[in-house]
Amino acid sequence: MQTTQESIERIYQEWDDALSKLDMKRLIALYAPDVTFESPLVRHLLKTDSGILHGRDEVKRLFDELAKMQPPTRKFYRRNKLPSSAGGTPRARFS
Repeated sequence: MQTTQESIERIYQEWDDALSKLDMKRLIALYAPDVTFESPLVRHLLKTDSGILHGRDEVKRLFDELAKMQPPTRKFYRRNKLPSSAGGTPRARFS
């Protein structure tokens, strides 16, 4: 049985791998069907009044927009695997 930390790391690695490969089906499957997603990118990229999305279909729209902007290479600058929101330091820098 995985520890909570191992589960967090596994999910993050799956998320990061799916995003880097632009595998939207696999990426969106990591979110609950009734997900509530909040980010300042929502307003900017989707041109909405709210920065909040509800459900996988709305979140997929955001990642579809991000996919259009993803650079060809990603540079990694840290040793630990988790994003800063989960106790790590910034992991990827896009160029």
